[in-house]
Amino acid sequence: MRWNLKIILTIISLSLIGYTIYSFSLIFLISSSLVGETSEMLNNSIIDGYFKDSNYTPHIIIPYLFLSVYFLLNIYIIKILLSARKITERLITGEFIYQNQQNEFQKVGSGFIIFGKSKYALFMIIGVLFYNDISTYIEAIPEFFLFYLMGKILLVISEIIKKGELLKAENDLTI
Repeated sequence: MRWNLKIILTIISLSLIGYTIYSFSLIFLISSSLVGETSEMLNNSIIDGYFKDSNYTPHIIIPYLFLSVYFLLNIYIIKILLSARKITERLITGEFIYQNQQNEFQKVGSGFIIFGKSKYALFMIIGVLFYNDISTYIEAIPEFFLFYLMGKILLVISEIIKKGELLKAENDLTI
């Protein structure tokens, strides 16, 4: 059991590192376009990276809006992953049922669902409406389902933990 938890902790830690580096790259892309590059180069970077089937260049504000919101979403998932890391570390130490554990699992599960839905909505709104990239509908679905499914699984686990917390409290009262 502890081995599996350590693997989960490693995956969460690597995800944290990846999202942090990715967030810095978004900030670098935004700042470099403000300092030296033209907005057309920023649009081309977004088309090459996210909306490959686009054949339209939107208004100059759209790339900045997209990258800013995407950066904020990455900061949000980093916050959620930090909470998941904290939960996993407590489980590794042997604290399988503790006070407010159900709430922590529920926050992480809800966070994954909110991130998945928000990212999908961002890509649909910006990609389809402003970049005219219809293929975004299909390309963004796997990641959306991944975060949505992880969130739902964690919400189910939080309900199981809720029952465990209740049984532990009753057990502590009888002793």
